[in-house]
Amino acid sequence: MAKFKAEYANNLKTSKVRMAFAHIFSPDTGQYGQNKYKATGLVPQENRDLLKPVKAALLECARKSWPGIKWGDLEQPFKDGDNKPDWDGFPGSEYFTLKSKKKPMVSLVSGRDKSGKLQFERCDEADIKSGDYVRFGFSGFTYEREKEITKEVDGKEVTAKRMIKGISLILETVLKVADGEGFGGGGGGDMSRFDDDEMDDVQGASSDDPDSYGESSSGGDDDEELF
Repeated sequence: MAKFKAEYANNLKTSKVRMAFAHIFSPDTGQYGQNKYKATGLVPQENRDLLKPVKAALLECARKSWPGIKWGDLEQPFKDGDNKPDWDGFPGSEYFTLKSKKKPMVSLVSGRDKSGKLQFERCDEADIKSGDYVRFGFSGFTYEREKEITKEVDGKEVTAKRMIKGISLILETVLKVADGEGFGGGGGGDMSRFDDDEMDDVQGASSDDPDSYGESSSGGDDDEELF
């Protein structure tokens, strides 16, 4: 059997999401942290259409590895927050986690120059926290892994191996959009992916209400199975 070759979807970005379990300045060294930088994004279920362009790009990437595969057949990072009723901010949301071995670039918008071009500056731990609103810059990649599945057959437990096909997210940049109410939980990057015409809800870029969810960029696959 030929060795699996991962496919990548690069230069992706989210719309405005709320950040949880932020380990963006130092790796998560907890029991399940894998010693990686990581963060989780939360999107209210009524705004989950904002994730459509991201999911479409990831499905397109997955189909390079497995032509014709459906979204529902993938092990993927988008989860129902209602399954985490004890986690602050999760019920009523869809959530996803991004990870990286490399430290992400963490920035905020400092304003615009005379030509109207956005200006960014690095922010430190005092400027950003879990609960704030951000936009993530990231890449996606496909993977395969073997998993043991146990089923009961004729009254006996039978274990078989199954090949899981999945897609995961690599955290690259974190752009702070607005302050949010904090809750528990605790490499470089290219900020040019955050286009000016999508930044009107960012503190420092506009006088508009920073607490409203912005429009997601259009494009991608309209497969109904995605959603």
